[in-house]
Amino acid sequence: MVGAYPPLVNYLPNRVSFLSDTAPPPRNPKLQYCVEQYTGEQLAAGNDPSAAISAAQGLDLSVLPKKMAGDVKKAFDNAETALPSLTAIFAAEDEVNKAAAEYRPLQREVRSIEKDIRKLETKADDLQTTIGRMHGEAEDKARLEARRDGFMSAAEALKAQIPDSWTEAHKAFATLTGAEQKARQTYRRQADQAWTAPAEVLAVLNANDAFDGLEGELRELRGFIESVTEDDPVAEETVSALEEKFNAVEGAGDVKSALGKARRALRVKKFDRDKALEAFDDAMSAFEEQKAWRTAAAGLKPGLQAYLDGIKGTLGIRSQNRLDRDQALYMASCSSVHRDISLNF
Repeated sequence: MVGAYPPLVNYLPNRVSFLSDTAPPPRNPKLQYCVEQYTGEQLAAGNDPSAAISAAQGLDLSVLPKKMAGDVKKAFDNAETALPSLTAIFAAEDEVNKAAAEYRPLQREVRSIEKDIRKLETKADDLQTTIGRMHGEAEDKARLEARRDGFMSAAEALKAQIPDSWTEAHKAFATLTGAEQKARQTYRRQADQAWTAPAEVLAVLNANDAFDGLEGELRELRGFIESVTEDDPVAEETVSALEEKFNAVEGAGDVKSALGKARRALRVKKFDRDKALEAFDDAMSAFEEQKAWRTAAAGLKPGLQAYLDGIKGTLGIRSQNRLDRDQALYMASCSSVHRDISLNF
C-alpha cells in the first residue's frame, strides 16, 4: 500500500498528531500553505464570509471608545481586502508553477555544476592548509601545490560551463517567488488583523456583568482608605485583592492600574493616604467611564459574534486555538504530500 501511495507514510502520523490534544495550533508555520489551500477551497465551495463582513461594516461603532472603534473598523476593512489577497496568492503561485517548467532543468544543471565546484574548491582549500603547515620538503610541497592548482583550474573550467542565461533566469524566477511570498505575508497579516480587534472587543463586552458586579466593592474602598491606619498590614492586601479581581475582567486594565497605585500608596513604610485617595478617584473615574460605554456598546455583541462566526472557518482559522476535525483531517492529508521547494534555493 505504501509503495503504491507513498504519502500514506506521512498521513497516518499526521492524522494522529492533528487530532490529538497536543495538535499544533493553526498558526504553526508548517501548516500555513495548507491553511491557505483549505481557505481557498472553502471560498470556492460557497463558504464566503463577504455577507458577514458587509453586515459588520454596517455596525454603529460610535458607542465604543475612539481607538477601539478605529481598530474594529480597520479589522473589518482588512477582512474585506483579505479576500482578494487570498486570490492574489493563487495567481502568484500559478505564475511560479508556469515558469518552473522552463526554469527547473536550468536550475538543476547549474546547481549540479556548483556542487562539483564546491567539492573541488574544498579539496583545494584542504591542500592549501596542508601546504601551509609544511616546513621544508620542497619537492612534496611543489607536488601538492600542483594538485591544488589542478583543482582550482578544474573549478574554473566548470564555472565556464554555467549557461550565460542563468543569472537573468534566476533573477526573474526569484522575482516571481518573492511576489508569491509577499502575497502570502500580506494575506496572513490582513486575516489575523480581521479577527483580533473584534474578538477582543467582544470578550470585553461579554465581561460586562463581571465588571458591573465589582462596582459595590470598588465604591466601598473609599471608606476603607479613609479609615485605615498607616501601620495596618491589611491595607495593601485589601486593595490588592480588588485589584486582582479587576485584572481578571477583560478590558478593565485601566481600573486595575489605578488600584495598583492606590495599593502602593498604602504600604506600611510608604503610607500616603492622600495619594491613595487620588489614585482611588482615578480608578472610580475609569470605572464610570468604562461602565458608560460598555452599557451603550452591549448591543454590538450579536453583530460582532455573527461577524466572527462568519469568518471563523476561513479568514479566522489562523486565530483559533486549534483546528476542528474537518480542518485537521484536511491538514493531515495536505501536509502528507511532498512539495518541491528546491526551486527556492
